[in-house]
Amino acid sequence: MKKIEVGSMIPQFTLADQNGNLFSINSVLGKKKLVIYFYPKDDSPGCTAEACYFRDQFEVFNDADARIIGISGQSVESHKSLQKSISLAIRY
Repeated sequence: MKKIEVGSMIPQFTLADQNGNLFSINSVLGKKKLVIYFYPKDDSPGCTAEACYFRDQFEVFNDADARIIGISGQSVESHKSLQKSISLAIRY
């Protein structure tokens, strides 16, 4: 895989969300501003704090017409648990 650097084009991907639904980056690419953050593990202290920041600032990002996408390698069930534990509201 080619290294991603500032100014690189985002690679196309499709991943399962916390509900098991497939999400394709192509569904929002070029239509919304994107904030994509990668985190190593659901429910770890640092990752939870980062997700809570995005949750708490949701309206700021929404007003900027930005979509927040968090990506990690855990299971759908793990992502769902994280969502419930920090009350993340996924809004499209």
